[in-house]
Amino acid sequence: MLNPDTCRLKIGGEAGEDLLIQGMLDTNAETHKAKVLFQQIRDVIRMRGTKIKNVLVMPGALKKLEAGWRLAPGPNFRPEFDLTL
Repeated sequence: MLNPDTCRLKIGGEAGEDLLIQGMLDTNAETHKAKVLFQQIRDVIRMRGTKIKNVLVMPGALKKLEAGWRLAPGPNFRPEFDLTL
């Protein structure tokens, strides 16, 4: 690993008229710095997000999901992989 003190934060967002792409937070690092960074970002997401099944959904995405938008892991995923209410 080039930088052992890292976390990966992939920001989701809109991908078309009615499709949202999920974001992701993870780390493979075992260093104290990486663990602290991961926990700090995760805590903010937990405070603001609503848990649906095993996914934390941020307020703006939740409103769109409730309005009928799809929330998918990626732009090319079939609807059966979407997060549903």
